[in-house]
Amino acid sequence: MANKNTIPPEVIRYQNEQGFNHSEYIATIGDEDVYSISLIDDDGFCIPTRLPTLILVSENGFRVVESEETLELKIPDDE
Repeated sequence: MANKNTIPPEVIRYQNEQGFNHSEYIATIGDEDVYSISLIDDDGFCIPTRLPTLILVSENGFRVVESEETLELKIPDDE
């Protein structure tokens, strides 16, 4: 399970490459830790961009889930 206070380097690298400036841990699904990336303005508000972009990290690396595919993920309610 992820340390909720530490964002993995691969998540930060992808976030920056895509022009986002914020990421946060949101859940664990199976053996993958799920992180959401977003764009935050200078006042701390989230700027709408598109459907969510999630990064799923496991021991084997990471994968990116975007657009409607994010809506199909079963995110646990207790996270």
